[in-house]
Amino acid sequence: MPPDDDEQETKQWFVSVLDALPEFVLVKGARSRLLWANRAFCEYYGLSNDELREQVDSAHSDPDDTVQYVRDDHEVFTTGRTVEVVEPITRHDGDVAHFHTTKVPLRSSTGEIVGTVGTSHRLEEQAAIDASEAARRERKSSLEMLRRLIERLPIIGAVVDAKLRVVATTRSFRDAFALESAGEGKELEGLVPVPDILQATLARAVDAGAGGAVNDLALAGTERRYDISVSPWVLPTDQTGGALVVWTDVTQLRAAERALASANEDLRETNTALESERRKVDAHRRELDALVDSLSSGAIVTDRSGGVAVFNREAEQLLGTSRGELPSRGWIEHLGLRDPEGKLLEGADHPLHRAGQGTSCRDELAQVKLGDGTSDRWLLVSAAPLPESSRYQAVMTLADVTSRIRTQRELEEFAYVASHDLREPLRMVTSYLGLLGESLEGKLDDETREYMRFATDGAERMTRLIRSLLDFSRSGATALSVEPVALGEVMTEIEQEFDELLRGAEARLTYDGLPTIAADRSQLKQLLVNLVSNAVKFRHPERPPQIDVSAQPHGQVIRVEVSDNGIGFDIKYAPKAFKMFQRLHSGQAYGGTGIGLAICKRVVERHGGTLGVESEVGVGSRFWFTLAAESNTHDGNAD
Repeated sequence: MPPDDDEQETKQWFVSVLDALPEFVLVKGARSRLLWANRAFCEYYGLSNDELREQVDSAHSDPDDTVQYVRDDHEVFTTGRTVEVVEPITRHDGDVAHFHTTKVPLRSSTGEIVGTVGTSHRLEEQAAIDASEAARRERKSSLEMLRRLIERLPIIGAVVDAKLRVVATTRSFRDAFALESAGEGKELEGLVPVPDILQATLARAVDAGAGGAVNDLALAGTERRYDISVSPWVLPTDQTGGALVVWTDVTQLRAAERALASANEDLRETNTALESERRKVDAHRRELDALVDSLSSGAIVTDRSGGVAVFNREAEQLLGTSRGELPSRGWIEHLGLRDPEGKLLEGADHPLHRAGQGTSCRDELAQVKLGDGTSDRWLLVSAAPLPESSRYQAVMTLADVTSRIRTQRELEEFAYVASHDLREPLRMVTSYLGLLGESLEGKLDDETREYMRFATDGAERMTRLIRSLLDFSRSGATALSVEPVALGEVMTEIEQEFDELLRGAEARLTYDGLPTIAADRSQLKQLLVNLVSNAVKFRHPERPPQIDVSAQPHGQVIRVEVSDNGIGFDIKYAPKAFKMFQRLHSGQAYGGTGIGLAICKRVVERHGGTLGVESEVGVGSRFWFTLAAESNTHDGNAD
């Protein structure tokens, strides 16, 4: 009998009694946690009560068997009924024996179920053992099918029991952590890193049935980052059997998020910089517009899409249209520019279209019809492409030369009339002097005949002078018709037309390998005729003339040279050579009016070129001028 006087002694007496039993006696609390086991069970498990306390099962137990233990405990705990089962129990050395176990509820003084008490005795009957083993194999088979199903899930996941031992893993889990096996029965932290924060989340899931997550976790020993979710799984008895742990590899996602955040920051900085630049551009645009509007010439600028970017007030005045009146398509033709003959400039004929294609033009004469449709406004038009680095494509300028053109035409008409009216009396003087000489033939003395010859020569020189003045006037009055001109063909024409002059002077003219240049053909021919005829006129008396015409590229232009071996002149007088009525040699010894080189200078300058000379007394002269190459065929000038 137990002692009556000491509660502690009574308790120790009962423990001694239970420890003396050969059967297993186990006392469990809520959630199948071991509170106490007798000596027989502790020796079988190889663990002390202190080591077993608060454990669901030992580490050497089969996890599948542990699940069944918990289910049986839960049935007793929730129903209050006695449960009798045959179950396998694994010894500490791994040997498995089958026991008949009876589980009864453990109640408090108030009758509340606070745990279970189980007693187990080893089965000796082979039939009962075989039946228990068969049931065990069936349970394990079911669990194996579940593991295979879990293995094929397309996630990085693991199922653990309440002791955080691995029950099943997915194939992706093994691949992600380079595991050779599924790891069933092993502790999770023995397979993968389990930081403290994940350990705490797992404990909450197993102990309190509460799920949780750990985000952006860098696992030790890996370069990967994971979002980890932990969800408790529940037995049919509503007890928490363990947890499902899912790892989501967010390494690339986090890298992309960081890159996106960095890009967003860069974008914000760029937008701020762009906004600052936009304000500067707007201020610059306003300043540019004010500057362009203050110009005395019309200015039109196109953008890279061919649209109008700048259209200043003077352009509106000259063309009789405003920027707001321009159509979105065909606006360049809408400007109404026409060539000197009145043909509307369209497409490749329009200076602004050509500039957009990379071809410049300089001082081309054009006209626009004014509002009444009868009177014209004459404009001097220049256009040029802008650098590719510019946001603008081309620029065109317009200068009003209406009054100049009218004056030139009036002067041309006056020069023609004046030359006609002046030459008519001179023709009469020359004619009557001739008639007088014929009627007085043989009656005049030598001195009188000399006077009459002087009078006749003076009248003829005056006639040539008037003709030269008329040629000079015409050289700047008509609009240029610039086109590709083959220099060789022009020289061939000159050689044929002046054949008699050249042969009479025994002159040799060479002009091999000449290029095609951009010029007004008739004025270019006049220029070369004047230079060649000068070379013949001012030839050296002791040797026949040698005249060479050549050309070669000179930067962006073609340099044409006309060289001779004539008498030459002192180079210090070169500035006078191209002025009207300036003669470097005696008019009696060398004929002429002193206007030929002035005409040459005007022709070259109208083409936008330069004229010069190099000379040495007794050696010869080299006249040169520059004109645009064929690729720039629309340069021109009008005085």
